[in-house]
Amino acid sequence: MSMEFRLLGDFEVLFDGRHVEIGHARQRCVLATLLAEAGRCVPVDELLDHVRAGRPPVRGRETLYIDPLTVDAHRFRLWVNEARGKDDVAAQRLLEKRSACGGVTPSPVSTRHG
Repeated sequence: MSMEFRLLGDFEVLFDGRHVEIGHARQRCVLATLLAEAGRCVPVDELLDHVRAGRPPVRGRETLYIDPLTVDAHRFRLWVNEARGKDDVAAQRLLEKRSACGGVTPSPVSTRHG
């Protein structure tokens, strides 16, 4: 089972290659914020600031984490960095290979308390 998040082009979520309904505007806002910040623990208060325009309800402290390799935009950035320093032919082969197979095995979203 694998999750993939697509920010380049249409905003999409895929589970095992099938489209997943993202939800209403607030859910999409939270997910988009998490995906943009993938690889960094995002405090719930920060998410609430985005969703509620600076008027978050009082809540406990939790953080959410998304593996950046599950987000196409972050994988693409990684591949470009990996291709830098290679000759043009080697860089092109690497990027074609990565984009053809996805290049990574996605891992799930996790919750961290702290």
